[in-house]
Amino acid sequence: MDCTKVGRLIFQLRKEKGLTQQQVTDLLNISNKTISKWECGLGFPDVSLWSELAAVLGADIQKMLEGKLDPNLPDVGKIDKTQFYVCPACGNIRTSTSISCCGRKQRPLNRCLTLQNMKLQYKKWT
Repeated sequence: MDCTKVGRLIFQLRKEKGLTQQQVTDLLNISNKTISKWECGLGFPDVSLWSELAAVLGADIQKMLEGKLDPNLPDVGKIDKTQFYVCPACGNIRTSTSISCCGRKQRPLNRCLTLQNMKLQYKKWT
């Protein structure tokens, strides 16, 4: 593990969530200097904190440990009656069977998108 890469990733994810260092420390019940130390690459989170930190930052623990969030390959398969998620980093549309992309946990789209609705929209465009 590379302290600098992991620290940059923690910083990036925290900023994406719109959280301050103080807010993260309050949520994890740790000292306020700890987050700064991690983000500067001067140390790693304790093993006992990774699960909570990943939940707070909305990311995959494995990707965080690697210090990088690689884009997933486009999801292919049957999409009938599934929920859809859009990755804010790479724009991939994911189905309910895979709710993380680029190491980030995704929220479902607000409106229902089904194969039937997609066919209706396609007919309007043609």
